Amino acid sequence: MTIISGSHPHYEFKGPTVTIIGLIADHLGLCLEFHRTPDGQYGEVLPNGSWTGSIGMLQRGEADIGGTLFSVMWRRWIAVDFTVPLHIDQTNVFYTLPKITSDMLGFLKPYTLKSWVMVFLGCVLVFLTTSFILQVAANMNSASKTLQARWQNNAQLSWFWTSSTLLAQSVLWEPRKDSARMMAATWLLMSFILGAVYRSNLKAMLIIPKVNLPFDNLDELYTSGITLGVVEATSMHLDIIMADSNTSLGKLKEDLLVYPANQQGKAIFNTINGLHAGFALEIALAAIMHYDFSKTGVCRLYKMSRGIQGPRSLGFILPKGSPLKKFIDPMYVDLHCELLATPFNFIPVGDT
Repeated sequence: MTIISGSHPHYEFKGPTVTIIGLIADHLGLCLEFHRTPDGQYGEVLPNGSWTGSIGMLQRGEADIGGTLFSVMWRRWIAVDFTVPLHIDQTNVFYTLPKITSDMLGFLKPYTLKSWVMVFLGCVLVFLTTSFILQVAANMNSASKTLQARWQNNAQLSWFWTSSTLLAQSVLWEPRKDSARMMAATWLLMSFILGAVYRSNLKAMLIIPKVNLPFDNLDELYTSGITLGVVEATSMHLDIIMADSNTSLGKLKEDLLVYPANQQGKAIFNTINGLHAGFALEIALAAIMHYDFSKTGVCRLYKMSRGIQGPRSLGFILPKGSPLKKFIDPMYVDLHCELLATPFNFIPVGDT
């Protein structure tokens, strides 16, 4: 939620969190000066217990407050103090929306496999019944043809009439006996109903095409073989690393692409272009999708129907025992309701 542009030493800091910190500093009469972390990270604990990134700067006394919102996590809680949560959100995974392509077997999909089997069995039943009726009628007449010739002729006529009626094709043969007419009328009615339902379903499929998403949960993401791109030392990255390998989150360690903290924009760009899946907070993801749509006029992204890592509180971080906390917390409580109703237009750079 903090956007950093430009190059050293002329960095430009903007975004809603910058505005909020500016309001707090003005109210407390403090001079505000932004610094970018040397390693560009939010913060990751080292084996010796020290931290990198923004958390490390707070521990070493090089900064008085973190410049963006951080997810409240236990391993961070023991290293720094959090302000009153300013926002509650969850993480979600997003990917490029698959394009609609022609389906070579689409003409079979108006009916299920069970329905097609029932249609086939119905055809066989009508064929056998019609053949039997015709054979009985032929035997009652003193036909000159042999028994085998009569069976063959009746079978061909029955199958031709049964299949042609089902496909709505005209047939010159007309049944003469009452039993044959009853069978023909029943099959004509069944064929009409089957054809009407088939055409309706097929038309609905053409008008409202269905898009098959590559994945809609973490297990499907793992089985799809799509790489997940994460930013180093973010909550998503840390949770995946620390998760058990048998869990849905832990399985993603097998195919994970980790970006340095200073390449968050590149991670989002590569996700939009379909090189891998990405992740972001819901509020940031909405802004990413809105920004991409406003530039292209096409919806190119989708997110999973259910988020992960949530709900999670987000707040600013302070050094342990900072005297600023007792002044900032009441101000955040007063600002909270107003901030919820205030729209911010920004281009997010990733999750924290």
